[in-house]
Amino acid sequence: MKRVKVRKGNNVYEGIEIPSVDEKYLVLKLDNGYNIAFRRNEINVDIIGEFEKKSKKTEKKIRYRKELRDVSIIGTGGTIASKIDYTTGAVYPAFSPEELEKMVPEIFELANIYPREVLQILSENMNIERWK
Repeated sequence: MKRVKVRKGNNVYEGIEIPSVDEKYLVLKLDNGYNIAFRRNEINVDIIGEFEKKSKKTEKKIRYRKELRDVSIIGTGGTIASKIDYTTGAVYPAFSPEELEKMVPEIFELANIYPREVLQILSENMNIERWK
């Protein structure tokens, strides 16, 4: 990912370049959280810095405790099971043992939890066909 400074006329904008659906446009995530798009042929761009997006951690092994009951949690996506990438503003479905442990760590003291992801879709894309 690149942090860039965009000049258009007398105006200067600074932020993170995010993917665009059309290569004719540069989309910038401003520091205030808003996105702004520019026609590439109408701007000058200076790269201020580059950085790598944080990679996902490796899956954590949840230890089994014989004295606890086994509970399966089925993830189906949706708004509640979504995360936001504050760098780009993108929202994506997320459900893993690590994320569950971060959100509700005490759950692993109550039972042996086995999270399973069966769907990974956002609420607006969920319909009856997904459940068949």
